[in-house]
Amino acid sequence: MARLWPRAAVGLAAPLNGGGFFLTERPALRLPRIAAVCITRSHPVILCECGKGMKKLAIVSQKGGSGKTTLAVHLAVCAFLRGLRVALIDIDPQGSAYDWNESRPDDDKLAGVKSTAAALAANLHKAAAADIDLAIIDTSPHANAEAAIAAQLADFVLIPCRPARFDLKAVAPTVATVQQTRTPFAIVLNAAPHGFRIAAEARTALMNNSGVAVLAEVVHQYAALAHAVIDGRSVHEYEPDGKAADEIDALYNNITRLLGFSENGKTRRAETRVTA
Repeated sequence: MARLWPRAAVGLAAPLNGGGFFLTERPALRLPRIAAVCITRSHPVILCECGKGMKKLAIVSQKGGSGKTTLAVHLAVCAFLRGLRVALIDIDPQGSAYDWNESRPDDDKLAGVKSTAAALAANLHKAAAADIDLAIIDTSPHANAEAAIAAQLADFVLIPCRPARFDLKAVAPTVATVQQTRTPFAIVLNAAPHGFRIAAEARTALMNNSGVAVLAEVVHQYAALAHAVIDGRSVHEYEPDGKAADEIDALYNNITRLLGFSENGKTRRAETRVTA
């Protein structure tokens, strides 16, 4: 049985028909800062007018192996350690982010629930009602409808892309899908090899050929990023002083600027920082 959405001052989460949740009037308990949700099927786009204080980040790529889930879980814990209340929403049918959460020790386990895509907008409403600061939506590859839903409901879309020939060519459909939603977005070069100019060359190729924004930050292929998640940790819990954690920190800092967060966690006017 999946664990439910975190109990909050507005009530206790209970399942909706189809596996979502709603809030009932129950005694308030302390709200965990991160919640995980697994969505299992797509549906027509539903617009969501969530609370103005909550920001929504969708991580989208229709190319498998781009590292969406890896970035999602590491960014979620990074935000938690900075004092934000985070909802990690997994709409990949494989539920890797949800499974990662379930593998965490009981004392560190994050609130989680499995749901359907039809409940995504409702889940975001409930997250906002529960005073969530940042909702991170992890998506599935090869699913145009789900990617479009996530992008349309988000405030910003992050598109991970490996700096490799096949990945650079495959990113175009994802960019086209996100552009149709008119949600601001940028590409992040992920899992880049060390000691080569390939990341710089890939950035130049993307910007020259497609004119899309590419973040200045690059996440390299560190073993710590993969080793940490094996037993349900993040890189900040596995190797907090390592270079991999530093790169996740840098990416997080830029994303939160793009979303309009200030250092104290409150929203402000976003300042875009991408490469020229």
